[in-house]
Amino acid sequence: MNTNHYKIIILDDNLGTLETINDIIVNSKISTDIFCFPNVDDNFWDVIEDIDVDLFIVDIRLGTDDGRNITDEIIKRKRGVIFLFISGYDFSLDSLIRFKGRCVYDFMAKPITPEPFITRIQCLLNISQTYKVLVNDVKNFANSNEENSIYTLRKKYEDMLRKDRMMIRSLKESIMNVRKQI
Repeated sequence: MNTNHYKIIILDDNLGTLETINDIIVNSKISTDIFCFPNVDDNFWDVIEDIDVDLFIVDIRLGTDDGRNITDEIIKRKRGVIFLFISGYDFSLDSLIRFKGRCVYDFMAKPITPEPFITRIQCLLNISQTYKVLVNDVKNFANSNEENSIYTLRKKYEDMLRKDRMMIRSLKESIMNVRKQI
């Protein structure tokens, strides 16, 4: 059982979508603090600076803002950020290529379907957790004199990657089940 507690920021100018996403996450078994924002203001940036965010859920088309431009600014301010982009428009992942190598991201079209949405969130939160553990372990390794530290780190990350692969497999199965229903 996962005992991690996550922090998620949702940015969407549609209040109905904000409420729906919030409700889906709250009704799941994921332990979270959720911060919902209908627009980017000083409070949004203050929260980003004050908390260690595990996942950003960002609408690509915000009223007067472009979610991708806001994402650029978030990436400048934070390291190792994970994004789930959402959009109600016919959208191609090709336009997100500019983020390749700068952050981890996924995309989901609206309307949001709870089961595959939660599966994706779980997968992305696992990646976020793995990244945080990796950064911490690398810091500890740099300060360590243990000769077997590299072996210990390698074993630990092989196990974590195995679990991430199982989550990805589960995500693919969930997507296929939804497609069958459509």
